[in-house]
Amino acid sequence: MRMVESSASEPTRRALLQSASKIFAEQGFQIARIRDIAENAGTNLSAINYHFGSKKGLYYAVLESVAQTTIERFPLLSSDSSHLSPEQRFRFLVRNLLRRFISPDTPSVLAQLMTRELSHPTQALDDLVNRVSRPQFMTAASVIREIVSPDISQEQVQQAVLSVFGQCIVYLFARPLISRLLPQDVYSSEQSIDQIADHIATFSLAGLQAMQPLEGS
Repeated sequence: MRMVESSASEPTRRALLQSASKIFAEQGFQIARIRDIAENAGTNLSAINYHFGSKKGLYYAVLESVAQTTIERFPLLSSDSSHLSPEQRFRFLVRNLLRRFISPDTPSVLAQLMTRELSHPTQALDDLVNRVSRPQFMTAASVIREIVSPDISQEQVQQAVLSVFGQCIVYLFARPLISRLLPQDVYSSEQSIDQIADHIATFSLAGLQAMQPLEGS
């Protein structure tokens, strides 16, 4: 009986997630009202309590849903990565990492949700880091570890991961600036995005291959 109820109520849950994603992105967690979220989803407050337990539970679910949707759409490792060279695996990683941030297929609320959560962190950020971000970070580190010298420290590998992430995420957060600085529209097509990814990968590979161990390490 419970499974039937759960299946029947799934459209309501999806509607709440969609409504909450938009309102949390526009207003932030503190200002957003669950009454507005429920009304926009065409349901009532009791549905939020039933599916998510609280406003905080709904917010957690929104962040995880958007993150998981993006990760599943753009995995950092190819399904046949064992047949690729370390450089090919790295290029695949960079391409999909960049596409997570600026592809037309990326959830439209991603940038707003990320900006608000990073500017005014909630307890949800710790949970998101442990369940989503850290595993992705470790995946990227494992790919980079295959490229650099064996003498490179784990700290240097972690810094390299952040450098690669930074080169990709700037195209998300600085989009209004980049669109005005560059004469060409770098966001206009998948081909343009792939060209940016190729540049980031080539630029980063040169740096990774030139890395030297820290003195005293």
